[in-house]
Amino acid sequence: MLEDYQAEQASKDAKVGRFTANTPYEEEVDDNGNLTGNYLFKFKQKAKVHTKDGRTIDMKVALFDASRTPTQAQVGGGSELKIAATVWPYVMPATKSVGLSLRPSAVQILSLVSLSSGASNLFQVEDGFTDTGTVVDETEEETYAATDF
Repeated sequence: MLEDYQAEQASKDAKVGRFTANTPYEEEVDDNGNLTGNYLFKFKQKAKVHTKDGRTIDMKVALFDASRTPTQAQVGGGSELKIAATVWPYVMPATKSVGLSLRPSAVQILSLVSLSSGASNLFQVEDGFTDTGTVVDETEEETYAATDF
């Protein structure tokens, strides 16, 4: 599909034929550098789209559970999903690239790994320094995470 799009665009502008082709996926590699046989797909969606006629459209991705019931679940890494998406081809002369972008329209959650909250959840417990006197509540912790340094 990408090769066909690049060839079509190259017939309009010969330079496009020499552009780098960017696929919206890559082969998964394990910790030892071996291919797993799985593919990792990249999806992206703008929060808002501004149309040519001046309207602004909020782009919401519909979430459904395994039984096709709408949900507001917070999806974390490691969740298993089915994604309905639209393929958007693009040519970017500035970066000399041609590719496909996948824009999700709906997501079905097959297996949910909940999204964890709080900055402390970014780390594992380690041996070392332990503060026994200072207590930080969760609201302070979230303030630290959102502060620019």
